[in-house]
Amino acid sequence: MHCPFDMTSSQTTLSSISACRSVHLEDLRAGEYVTVLQRSYQVGTFAWCGLDTHQYPPETPLDIACRDEFSLLLIKDICLPFVLCTDLDKQVHALDTRSTKFARVPQSFVDSFRKAVKSEKRKALNRDKKKKSKRKSKSKKRK
Repeated sequence: MHCPFDMTSSQTTLSSISACRSVHLEDLRAGEYVTVLQRSYQVGTFAWCGLDTHQYPPETPLDIACRDEFSLLLIKDICLPFVLCTDLDKQVHALDTRSTKFARVPQSFVDSFRKAVKSEKRKALNRDKKKKSKRKSKSKKRK
């Protein structure tokens, strides 16, 4: 039986694998690429019906941790507790370090990710051009 995780049959070698590493706040630097590993939110329990008020007092909020989908962020500036970042679409994000865990992304992965995203955007642009040209040819035939 073939195991899908069998390293002997895979094209990937251990030397080509990199890892995102969790980074402490004091080690964040402008100009480096990071991603959000986890965000935590405080949620009040006073509005939850049927919740045991002895175990979860209404005045004590619950901490809920959520994992985000991967997004590559470039740190532009830091003013603790806030980190100013931009994503590949140049959208600005101001993240609060008190509720966010960051990981540093290796440059090799950044290069591969940017190349893949650029290729995908180019393919989508070509598809849109083909659709527009088909619409134009159909409208000319009708006239």
